[in-house]
Amino acid sequence: MPKRYGYTILLYMIIQFSVIVMGPFYAFVFSLDINTANIYWTITSFVLGTIFMIWLLKEDFAIERETKTPIWMILLWIFAGFWMAYFAQIISVLIEVYVFNIPVGSENTDGIVSVARAIPLFVIIPAIAGPILEELVFRKVIFGYLNQKMNFFFAAVISRLVFAVMHMDFSHLLSYITMGLVFSFLYVITNRIIVPMIVHMSMNSFAVIGQMLLDPDEIEKMREQLFTIVHIFI
Repeated sequence: MPKRYGYTILLYMIIQFSVIVMGPFYAFVFSLDINTANIYWTITSFVLGTIFMIWLLKEDFAIERETKTPIWMILLWIFAGFWMAYFAQIISVLIEVYVFNIPVGSENTDGIVSVARAIPLFVIIPAIAGPILEELVFRKVIFGYLNQKMNFFFAAVISRLVFAVMHMDFSHLLSYITMGLVFSFLYVITNRIIVPMIVHMSMNSFAVIGQMLLDPDEIEKMREQLFTIVHIFI
């Protein structure tokens, strides 16, 4: 594995865990309560980390540009990829609910929405910085490296398992793997990381901003209505 890939993974881990140290530091310097300080440091670390990680992988972006993928193909796969990811997510959620009896909804998403309602600037993480970092680390670096060594399917699944381990979230593993397969396919078919990156940002923005604009009780009511309809259909 190239050194820049190792540095990229290390940087991502630093971004994830630096809040343990820097959160209290922010609280002390800016006279904030610890939860607010953690949120503001998270925003800071994700934005700065995104910029630095793009710089670390500048050589990879240069290699991608040499393929000269037509712009119309990139736009086409961004459009098609969004709907592929959207329907893949719906199917995986239905399987989780009706086969594995996993409750609908994600504590991670609900937590993000709650924080974004309190501090709107936080939305920059799930909508922009988070998808960029995740695609660079788990798609460009981990999947991209593994895909040269093994079968596409196994490379995509392993990269998502690493994602689940890093986030300590296994309850919606099927959804993670399904979305990972879609994003990995988009990356391979276009050879441009910007394609799954934009699709990922679009999906997150659609989910988070959409929920921010709706009342929590209304969201829960819509969920119940949707799954009642699906249950009757099945």
